[in-house]
Amino acid sequence: MDRSRQISPLVVKVLITLIVGGLTYLVTNGLISEDGNPNAEASRLIITIFFAGAAMIVQYMAEFDHRLQDVDRHMTDNSEQMKDTVHEGFKDINEATRVFGALQTHPLPTEGVVQLVQNVADIRAAGSSLISDFARREIDRVATLMRELKADQVEYEGEDRDWMLGLTRCAAHSIDAISTEVDLLFWPSELGRRYLTAQREAARRGVSVRRLFIVDDRDSVDDRVRDQCWGQRELGFEVRVAFKKNLPLGADPMYGFIVFDQTVSYEVVPEDGARSEVPSVAATRLVLREDRVANRVERVEELWEVGVELEEL
Repeated sequence: MDRSRQISPLVVKVLITLIVGGLTYLVTNGLISEDGNPNAEASRLIITIFFAGAAMIVQYMAEFDHRLQDVDRHMTDNSEQMKDTVHEGFKDINEATRVFGALQTHPLPTEGVVQLVQNVADIRAAGSSLISDFARREIDRVATLMRELKADQVEYEGEDRDWMLGLTRCAAHSIDAISTEVDLLFWPSELGRRYLTAQREAARRGVSVRRLFIVDDRDSVDDRVRDQCWGQRELGFEVRVAFKKNLPLGADPMYGFIVFDQTVSYEVVPEDGARSEVPSVAATRLVLREDRVANRVERVEELWEVGVELEEL
């Protein structure tokens, strides 16, 4: 029904009161005779007014009771919502307490995590949807990395630009790298120069940096190879060159890899069937499983033993 055509509740109450009063007056008019009763009319009016007033009061009481029930129902609903909100809030608090409690007992420093949470809150307060979405994706990426680190292997689709530099800057004891001929065009690149700079800084703080270049044969050692080898020697690295024909059976690596502190193997997997001089990178892996890292360490030592010093080239 159109709201403009609805009858006002007050009008309904007045009509019901008038009807009750009218019916009461008609009934009392038949019951109370005026014969010998000078106050008959007054009595009829009093009774009519009483019942009409009672009808009005009953209507208001019914309306009050209805509203009271609505209020009670709403309070019950709000109470349930409040309980759910408080419950969820305590769940979040308990989860946050559990996480930060675990961080307190973890050997990793917690300052960075606290700063991350504080900065995330500040970004959300800024209100920019683009920045918030970008921050959320970065948080998801870091969370995925942390989760996969627990699984002893992390894989990144395509070429990585951060892990290699980060591991180099964090290395405390050794960096053992196996490079193939396809890496020659990597070193002049922006990433290659940053990598060499990070390795030079590592060497200066006492980290042992060894690099083995694997080439087909002595004829493959051209000026580019010599310049790169001697250039890295001048940066403080131990450098050798190994020829494929001298490699132990089954020791020829399909792709280059780097072992950091003999605990993490950084591996770059080229795409299958790549024919360009610098094959496209299909994936980058961080391998942390002890047996596989131990295999890589053993492979490095085998290859290093058959490598020749630069002075012998």
